Amino acid sequence: MFIFKTLIRSKVPLTPVRTVSRPLSRSFSVYAPKLNASPVATQDPSPSPDATENLSLTDLKATGKFSKSLLDALDKAKFHTLTPVQSKSLMPILQEEEGLVVRAKTGTGKTLAFVIPTIQNLIDEKGSRATKSKVSALVIAPTRDLAMQIENEYKKVIFGLNGEHKKKISISLLMGGKKTEIDTRYPPSIVIATPGRLEDTLSRPRYAKIFSGINYRIYDEADRILDVGFKDSLDNIDRLLKDARQEHYPDTPMFKSILFSATIDKGVDEFAREQINPQYNYINCVDESEGEAHENIHQTLVETEDTTDTYQSALSYISTNMNQPNFKAIVFLPTITATEWFFSVLKAARNNEIYDPIVHKKFGSKILKLNGKMSQNARDNSVRHFRQSKHGLLICTDVAARGLDFSDVSHVIQLSPSPSVADYIHKIGRTARAGAKGKALIFLSKPEQKFKRILEKQRGIKFAEEIKSSEIEQVDQVFSKIALDEEEVENFIKTFLGFQKQVSSVFRLDFETMVADVIKFYRVLLRDEDLKLFVTKNFISQILNIDFRVAEQYFEVPGGFKMMNNNRSAKRNTFSNFGERGGRGKKSYGSKSYSGSRDGGSRSYSGNRDGGSRSYSGNRENSRSYNRNDRSGDRKSFNSYDRY
Repeated sequence: MFIFKTLIRSKVPLTPVRTVSRPLSRSFSVYAPKLNASPVATQDPSPSPDATENLSLTDLKATGKFSKSLLDALDKAKFHTLTPVQSKSLMPILQEEEGLVVRAKTGTGKTLAFVIPTIQNLIDEKGSRATKSKVSALVIAPTRDLAMQIENEYKKVIFGLNGEHKKKISISLLMGGKKTEIDTRYPPSIVIATPGRLEDTLSRPRYAKIFSGINYRIYDEADRILDVGFKDSLDNIDRLLKDARQEHYPDTPMFKSILFSATIDKGVDEFAREQINPQYNYINCVDESEGEAHENIHQTLVETEDTTDTYQSALSYISTNMNQPNFKAIVFLPTITATEWFFSVLKAARNNEIYDPIVHKKFGSKILKLNGKMSQNARDNSVRHFRQSKHGLLICTDVAARGLDFSDVSHVIQLSPSPSVADYIHKIGRTARAGAKGKALIFLSKPEQKFKRILEKQRGIKFAEEIKSSEIEQVDQVFSKIALDEEEVENFIKTFLGFQKQVSSVFRLDFETMVADVIKFYRVLLRDEDLKLFVTKNFISQILNIDFRVAEQYFEVPGGFKMMNNNRSAKRNTFSNFGERGGRGKKSYGSKSYSGSRDGGSRSYSGNRDGGSRSYSGNRENSRSYNRNDRSGDRKSFNSYDRY
């Protein structure tokens, strides 16, 4: 049997990650030594999780800190053994008064590490004024999807509580896309919120009042909250919460703040110093010696010749494995339009029997998509169906890279470099959850191969297997067997080029080669080896920022390209003909017809490249027209390159 050791602070200053140059506050190690073992302060500021034996519910009971009702609820929810993260952080969260920063990888059970103490705190205070009329625990999450996932974890435990405790604990979600108003007369015990909606709620005094008595403020995935630009909102939320506390409970101690983060860089460190404590306590649940990628993930690099080979090989790999039982994969695409296009391609592959639809039906397989452009209801449905599914695919953007927890994911597949090494790590962390094993594949073309060296240099990531695309069982000419929607292809290629520009800038890749590569892929998809992509001057000069001599090989623009005069005037106006409307040069193309639009109907357009308009039929509105010279399409946000 084990008991928890009293918190012992180490005198050793801690720098948890290389990017933090100065020592980080105080640190302590919490572990479960055998009964009667002498407590000895550790001199290792970053103890290995392996040094901590996983605790059982019997061990929790032995501490005398947890009610029988809660322990029974955990047993009913099948939480019989605590993970290392839970074993290390659970008691400090319950007992430490000054707040904590906990570094833990995704998929290590960190949600339950704060669910248990916050519920126990409510049980201990049952019947008190704070519990009856005030929110007790506030959990702040970066996304709506993660907020709902946290709610589900709470509900699993609350469901098993005895009647008295269950009746007194309630939960509310505050997040964009969901109409939720908190009843100020009967406020919930626990609020799970996204920053924007929470800030708006707290700005109204009658709502701020019910948060004045909180005992816990918890940041989950704090590094991601900061990454997506919520720092100002979080600062304002902090001020509003502390003002409410001072106004309504001036003589009570400040609430306890707990911060969970997969990485502790300079930004997270400074944020914790500001909002928790300049000398905050820190628990590191990551073994530095094992690197940041999960040891149970078999990582494979697939080296491809070019972008065409990447998508051909990835589609072949997916099609082959769709015929295998227990194949449940998350496929990460770089942009929203890429997910929409690839989702259509996979459905068409099924309809064209590129993989066996009978086997697909037998396994109860589903093909789902998830991106930020979808409505909240549609996103919720995708998440729910994928969680329930034992077989199938989730085609998604980076919106699913962190926070979301899906069981039994066998594969994570990436079709391009991530914009950061941290993003890559979080994506592969969607598999091998809760002690399971999983596979992660990334397909990299020749111009993208440098990303492999960057992964190794920055985070020590080494692939267990490196193979050539030719070693994958190929579906011959797979794209020629599928009717492609040209509009979807064009939208995908444009945003993909914007994404490639971002990646090439971050990792210093050869962007001109990448442009040629992507346009070659575009021509393969639409089966025209001379085809050029129609774009505007802003796309060339502001998004891609490439020389017009290179651009004219692959693109068409309003008015066409004209050679520059070698003088200052020409240099000030590189694209001298861009402002003109109407004609696009003398080239003329015959009309083309494509099938396979979103609703299965046919679609046609006049292919005369004279700057006129196209008209489409068979789309959502049955008819659509747009001017080829309309530049409004470039006004969409390319700041994030359509990533979420």
